Amino acid sequence: MLSRYRKTINRFFERIASPITFLPPNAITVFALLFSFLPAYLFYRGMLQPAAILLLLSGGFDVLDGAVARLTDRTSSFGGFLDSTFDRISDLAILAGIALSGIVDWRLVLFTTFGSFMVPYCRARGEAAGSQEMAVGIAERAERQLFLVAAALLHPYASEANILEISVGILGVVAWITVVQRIVKAKQTLE
Repeated sequence: MLSRYRKTINRFFERIASPITFLPPNAITVFALLFSFLPAYLFYRGMLQPAAILLLLSGGFDVLDGAVARLTDRTSSFGGFLDSTFDRISDLAILAGIALSGIVDWRLVLFTTFGSFMVPYCRARGEAAGSQEMAVGIAERAERQLFLVAAALLHPYASEANILEISVGILGVVAWITVVQRIVKAKQTLE
């Protein structure tokens, strides 16, 4: 859903990235991954609001590598591969931190983790097979992260309802819906 605002978002991050164009984009990718372990650890410790704020920052750092690469004409296939690979590691770290916190049932986190990993897999596999229209679905990575940030920020105000657990469940469902949407798109564009 946020992909329709990609140009606006890219321009915003390119303005932020302009002072750091001396850094190699892949170095920023590595930094973004390492930084993502901070909110993962805070989730594990049950410190949800600080984890949410750092997760939001982590998402911002994750976008900066591409902005620097575009501004300096240093985009590369390897950079895209590295970014995508590190995104999966970051996602796993965050979800593992939530599972290990005990706030959310680990089985629900596992359901959501599989869905979250299948979303980019379907896109990558569809694109590798020749489809150029695989960026579809209601729950791409940015949306899932923003939803998780909101849930973690709100959880302490209604912890008896376990907003985080409900939100992780919703994330799992929408991730799997996105997987189905991408399978349908692959069928439409690859047959």
